[in-house]
Amino acid sequence: MDEECGHAYTNDAGTDVPAPQMNDYIDIGIFGATGRDSAGRSQSNPLYSKKYKLTAGEHAFDVIVNGKPIRKAISSCAFELSVLVINELNSMLCSLK
Repeated sequence: MDEECGHAYTNDAGTDVPAPQMNDYIDIGIFGATGRDSAGRSQSNPLYSKKYKLTAGEHAFDVIVNGKPIRKAISSCAFELSVLVINELNSMLCSLK
């Protein structure tokens, strides 16, 4: 699979601007078909999961899995969480003024 990654920030004019550098840990997962457990609950079928340290730009991954891959997931959970916390903090600060 080929993936491109990078960061962007919003400037004062509200425009997204690509960040000049990136060197982050990114989780890459590959999943098979979703199944059901004995209680009938939906159960994911992870075939592969690994954390990579990636720089901005294009990256190619060759991965062999046991099973038929159905979907992939790419996440920088820590970054997304920090953005969420910062946005919530900014919202609280704005409402306190």
